[in-house]
Amino acid sequence: QFLYFIGGGKEANGMPESHAAALEAFLAVYDTDKKYKIADLLAKGKGKEDALLTKMSQLLGCPKYFEIRKAVVRLLEAHEPGKKNAAGALLAKNKGKERQIFEKLKAKYANSQPPKSDPAPAPADTAAAPTIAEAKKPTPLEAVTALLKQAAPAEVSKAPALLKKYATNPKQLFAALEKKYQNEGFFVKYFKAGNQAKAQTAPKQEPTEKSPADQVKLILSKHEPSKDASAILQKYKGKETQLLQALIKKYGQSALQEPATGSSAPDTNWEERFKSLYAAHEPAKVANVKQLLQKYKGSEMQVWKQLVQKYGPDPKDIEAFTNLAVKLGVTVSEEDIKKQLTEHAGSEDKLLSEFEKKHTFPITASIYRMYYQFQKPKLQM
Repeated sequence: QFLYFIGGGKEANGMPESHAAALEAFLAVYDTDKKYKIADLLAKGKGKEDALLTKMSQLLGCPKYFEIRKAVVRLLEAHEPGKKNAAGALLAKNKGKERQIFEKLKAKYANSQPPKSDPAPAPADTAAAPTIAEAKKPTPLEAVTALLKQAAPAEVSKAPALLKKYATNPKQLFAALEKKYQNEGFFVKYFKAGNQAKAQTAPKQEPTEKSPADQVKLILSKHEPSKDASAILQKYKGKETQLLQALIKKYGQSALQEPATGSSAPDTNWEERFKSLYAAHEPAKVANVKQLLQKYKGSEMQVWKQLVQKYGPDPKDIEAFTNLAVKLGVTVSEEDIKKQLTEHAGSEDKLLSEFEKKHTFPITASIYRMYYQFQKPKLQM
């Protein structure tokens, strides 16, 4: 929790001074445009201090600021109590490098002996491995990893991020995963099994804090893959945080989520698909397909959708849709075919499969009705 920092006892706008001081120090560094008024934020956040701090750190591009600040304060308090109030100034001086500062302090005090009553905890995503006593009970991370390893191996690396998202209610995550992978009761059985299930888990993967520049690259790769992220960052050098804020405002906080893997069929031959589309609309770019796919590796689906929006569907997909409609005896205009393929870019095979399912049964039923009408007079005679 975030009930720490500086001072104690006094209040500002009804909120403990510790929260007010931490928020004020944070905004002084990251709210360079002076967009937010501390008094208004404190009034709105009364009673919901943790949520307020978390939201502001996310909005201003440093989602781990307060967690790292807590760890820094505890380290200084444990090893150099006289400097604990300097945490805010230290982090302000090293804007965007909070994680590195914490790691340096942790290394600096690694061989010293802090008071046993007040050890310095690490941020959640850099916590030390559990002791032997703690290892007897599987952790939520181990449980989620075990399920993903069993049901969706390609998603295992997402376990830490999922748990962070549901940090206040991991049971909700457990229920969602059990429903998604149709494995009801998995977590109850896993935690009961204890160490027996631990043998099946993958080693813990320690997530790292992304810099504003990395987060900008992530957003651009998802929403504007055709733009050169490096050139944009060069243009806004020194203003990466403001650029990140602008992109989050444009695309929403969800833009910071890693793109889902496996969103397209695992056997999708993107090179063949891109070459086919370019051959039909811009043949000169066929030779650059491999380079394009290397540049946007992991974001092929998003790039494909943008190209279909720009050029229209691949003629091969139009032909396949048309032939299927003729085979099923369904009349569909070319304009409607193009519209549907554009709307379902990246999922063309699924679209054709659903179209076939939709129109196969009515034909069978109509034939049956015709047969029954011819047979009915005979049955009445």
